[in-house]
Amino acid sequence: MKSFLLFLLLPLLQSCSFWSKKSSEPEPTGLSQSEQLILDDYKAEIEVGRNMAGRLLSFYGKYQDAGLKNYVNTVGSYVAKNGDYPDRRYMFGILDSDSVNAFACPGGYILVTRGVIQTATNEAELAAILGHEAAHVGRKHMFNALRSM
Repeated sequence: MKSFLLFLLLPLLQSCSFWSKKSSEPEPTGLSQSEQLILDDYKAEIEVGRNMAGRLLSFYGKYQDAGLKNYVNTVGSYVAKNGDYPDRRYMFGILDSDSVNAFACPGGYILVTRGVIQTATNEAELAAILGHEAAHVGRKHMFNALRSM
C-alpha cells in the first residue's frame, strides 16, 4: 500500500508549483498578508486534492452508476454538514474496484470503492466511513503529511 501511495504522490509532489519558492513579487490582491497565506494554502490544498483524486480515478476507474453516486453524495453531504467541518466543500465519488478502500484527498475529494459500498451492511456503516474520511480532510491529515515530505 505504501508503494502504491508513493506511485500516486511522487509525480504529484514534483508537479506542484506552489511548494516551490516564487521569485517574483506577488500581485496585490487587497488581502492582508495572513488572509493571502490562508487563500494560497487553500488553493494549494485544492490543487493537490484534484490531482490526487484524478490519479485515483485513472488507476481504478470511475464507477458509472448515477443513482449510486447520488446516494453516496447524499449520505456524504449529510454527514459532512453535521460533522466538525461543515463549512468545507466535499466531493464524493465511487472508484470501480471490488477492493474495500476509501481515500480522503486534500481539498475535500472523498473517494470510496465499489467494494466499500457492497460491504457496508447499512447506511449507517457507509455514513461512518464517509464521516471518517471527511474528518481526515477537515484535519488536513494527507495535505500536512505531503507538505512535510
